[in-house]
Amino acid sequence: GGRDEARQANESRYNDILGGYRKRQDEAMRMNSASGEQERADIGARYAQLGAQQNQDLVNRGLGNTTVRSSVLRGLQSQQSTDLGRARDASTRRATGLYTGLSGDTLGFQERRNDSYPDLGQMQQLYMRAGGARE
Repeated sequence: GGRDEARQANESRYNDILGGYRKRQDEAMRMNSASGEQERADIGARYAQLGAQQNQDLVNRGLGNTTVRSSVLRGLQSQQSTDLGRARDASTRRATGLYTGLSGDTLGFQERRNDSYPDLGQMQQLYMRAGGARE
């Protein structure tokens, strides 16, 4: 009867809210991932431009076919690798903090759930006591 309907309504509401928490977490993690990908793409573009500028400068100075050119370009590649590693580390730290905070919210919601329903036997006893007290 009413008790089962109330229990089902509570269960449905709980699952809806829990689904909302999980959707929020998934969306935030997706957005964080996209942000990290863009940061790495920007680093790649910046170093491609730097490499082209350095190469043109060396050619203009007559050093286009020398070991100086190779050394300069290797240095740029090394610095690019370092910057990409830092970007990945920063992205991982952001994702970890984001996930920890959002999953903590979800777990806190789950822990706070307190759907207690009265025992039918206890309700009957209380009813009988209340009726007996009036007589």
